Amino acid sequence: MKLHTKLMAALLAVLMLSTLLGSGLVTVGAADAPAPEEFTYLRYTYTAFEGDSVIITAYMPYKDWGADDGDPDGLDPFDNDLDGTIDLVVPATIDGKTVAGIGENAFNFKACLNSVTLPDSVWFIGDFAFAANNYLTAVNLPDSLTTMGVGLFSDAIALEAITVSATSENFISVDGIIYNKDKSVLYFCPSQLNVGTDFVVPASVKRIGPYALANQTAIESITLPDGCTSFGEGAFYKCTSLLAIDLPRGVRELAPSLFENCSSLGAIKVPLGVTVIPEKCFFRCGALLSVALPRTITKFEDAAFYFCSNLPSLPVPEGLTSIGTGAFTYDYILRVLVVKDSPSEAAAIAHGLVLDGPTAPYYTYADAFVDLDRYAGDISGDDIVDIDDILAVRGHMFGITELTGDNLEAAQDLVGSTVIDIDVILAIRAIMFGS
Repeated sequence: MKLHTKLMAALLAVLMLSTLLGSGLVTVGAADAPAPEEFTYLRYTYTAFEGDSVIITAYMPYKDWGADDGDPDGLDPFDNDLDGTIDLVVPATIDGKTVAGIGENAFNFKACLNSVTLPDSVWFIGDFAFAANNYLTAVNLPDSLTTMGVGLFSDAIALEAITVSATSENFISVDGIIYNKDKSVLYFCPSQLNVGTDFVVPASVKRIGPYALANQTAIESITLPDGCTSFGEGAFYKCTSLLAIDLPRGVRELAPSLFENCSSLGAIKVPLGVTVIPEKCFFRCGALLSVALPRTITKFEDAAFYFCSNLPSLPVPEGLTSIGTGAFTYDYILRVLVVKDSPSEAAAIAHGLVLDGPTAPYYTYADAFVDLDRYAGDISGDDIVDIDDILAVRGHMFGITELTGDNLEAAQDLVGSTVIDIDVILAIRAIMFGS
């Protein structure tokens, strides 16, 4: 037990240093720390640590292909017939040393892999360890696993199943989806697992992990429980059919690439209390027509709304003070609406936007920033843009019911007119269906 504790502490220290170096969060003196020495054994490279334990840092199925050195030839990297043909069982020992971990990127971009089984000695898997394996269909995780990094299986577009033993003390598989043991964190849903078009996140979940639902191309709507207020990077990355998602009111922080390439998403409401739209948060959301921002927003990071090619206008809070590089696309129709002489106007000017400029994006004046408590198109005031809003407008048009107060203003604001007619219905349909 003492040896395991010492080993775990040593591994964590090295892995934390590696993470800090990779992320740029380097402490004083860390940049001068020597890289751990790597060794090669068969088709693996590894790093040795205290005791008889190692972390695999790379798998090399193509090593020495065509070489005449007496070793078995590696796979031909240009032979497409080999794609998805290897069912790899990672050994529990290498060079007589116990395999304790899988390093970051160790098995990524290996088209030959069909399945991977890890030994019971592995307790740590690093970031993106199995990412971008286009033919990987199955992974078997060991009981010993305690820690998983970011984006382990991101862009593993053929992945059908991740197996976790029922005796695992740390993780659980429910209907093919991986959670921590108490189901408070949703870690990963295999890209090819059929979860239907309307995905309801269990009530126990408080966090959606990095790239957890990435590449779920069939999902059209996601229902989050009120307590789910934390999201990892790219949690909904490339959910290309996603039309609607309501972020719980308790959300105070979004994540980079959260909705990147959600190319069907038509409307989004950012909860009050969120201060930053992170890098690439809505990158390539080409169907996005309506973004409701709270007054608490102060910063757009780089590429936050880049290639939102159908977003006609973006009302920004008066307190917006920073707009990152490439926050908007420079060849589409976006108008940024600011309040005159506010910090947001100064931020727009600093970003290079021109008042009522000849080309988009440009900025123009709004009478005031309206801290929206509903989505554009939510005529009925139920926080959802759906058929009820169309029926409310239709009822008003034909004298069956009457829109009054905020509901009437919501309909008028949608089309910029006091006339309630078919144009309002068409605008609602455009938000609902992204067209």
